[in-house]
This record gives sequence, structure tokens and C-alpha cells, in this order.
Amino acid sequence: MTNLIARIISTLFNPFLILPPTLYLLIDRVASNDIYAFKWAIFSLVFMSIVGIFVLFGVILGIFSDMDVSKREERPLLFAFMGIVAILYLISLIIFDAPKVLLVTVFAVSLGLVLISIVNSKIKASIHVATISSLISSVAIIYGGVFIFAFSIIPVIAWSRVKTKKHTLLEAVTGGILGIILTIIVYIVYIVGIQFI
Repeated sequence: MTNLIARIISTLFNPFLILPPTLYLLIDRVASNDIYAFKWAIFSLVFMSIVGIFVLFGVILGIFSDMDVSKREERPLLFAFMGIVAILYLISLIIFDAPKVLLVTVFAVSLGLVLISIVNSKIKASIHVATISSLISSVAIIYGGVFIFAFSIIPVIAWSRVKTKKHTLLEAVTGGILGIILTIIVYIVYIVGIQFI
């Protein structure tokens, strides 16, 4: 029963499912415009779908062992592709004058992925937990208040990744810590940068 619960939690908190509504919440908070926030969330979803389709075809062609790209030796190809998509996405955000909170959040997540790819040369840090931790940190920073309690979800997600044998406890904890710390650093740098502009 606990394995089923862990799989459900892991699936429900998949970064591909959580990222669009999180971006919507962040943009809507800053812009206070539902339609504007929805358009940018959909725009972002297009780029995320490209990565998802790449992974799906990789699994079908036998390049990746599963949709989580669980084997560390398979991840460099995924990271390279994600890097290309992230660069194109960031260029698009700049060209189309995206909301600053979106740029900062995407930059934090992208920087996190680069850092995790470096860490992954030693251990297989959880991208899943890192991305969710980064998104929760972003929402907690922007909204504050009761959203601080969203951090309590991170250990549950880490548990689900360990329980489903996708990661060891060290890998899940490392991903969570990296996601939180990096997001906080990026937002601090952003706020300090605004003061000097």
C-alpha cells in the first residue's frame, strides 16, 4: 500500500505537472492579471512539452531506460537537450518581454539543473526533488504567509522518490537542499540587483 501511495505522490508532484500552475501563480501574484498569467503559463508549457516529448521518444527508442531517466549515465544527453531548450526559452522570454518573476524563476531552475548536472558526476541527485523544492521556494518567497507551510511537502516528495527506489535518501535530500538554497540565492541576487539599478 505504501508503494502505491509513494508512486501516486511521485506522479502528482512531477515537475512537468507542477511547473505550469506554479508559474501561473507567480505571474498572477506579480501582474494581478489572470489572462496574462495563463498565457505565460501556456507559453512555458510548450517548451516543457518539448523536453517531455524528447524523453518519451528516448524511452521508445531505448536511449533512456524510463521516463525518469533514472540511470545517471543517460542524463548527460538529457541535460544537453534541456540546456538547448532552456536557452531558447530564455531568449524567447527576453524577446517577448516576459514578466521578471518568470525570468528569475526560470533562471533559478536552469541554474539548479546545471548545478545538479555537476553534482550528478559524483552522485545521482534528485532532479525531481530539486525542481519541486525550487518551485516551492519561489512560491513561498513571492507569496509568503501560509505558503511557507508548502515546504512541508518536500520531505513527503523525497520519501516518495526513495520509497519508489528512484533515489537513495542522500540523493533526495541533496536535490531538495540544492533546490532551496539555489532559489534563495538567485532571489537575493535579484533583489540586491534591483536596488542598484
